[in-house]
Amino acid sequence: MLLNTYNSWWRRNLPLRAEDDAPAGNERLAAVRGRIARRRRNRLAALAVAGAVVLAGIAGYVAAHWPR
Repeated sequence: MLLNTYNSWWRRNLPLRAEDDAPAGNERLAAVRGRIARRRRNRLAALAVAGAVVLAGIAGYVAAHWPR
């Protein structure tokens, strides 16, 4: 018998979250906004690092080919 992933035995045995586990209203919204802001900061930091690596590569190339 073939079972799809949704109805497999391991998924049915997982406990469901109780209604009290999730924060309600403003707390949940604040948590979501915090995660979005953290992801945005991480993306900007990664972009800054990538830009610094590119600039370092260009500076190295220019320094290596600069006439002496």
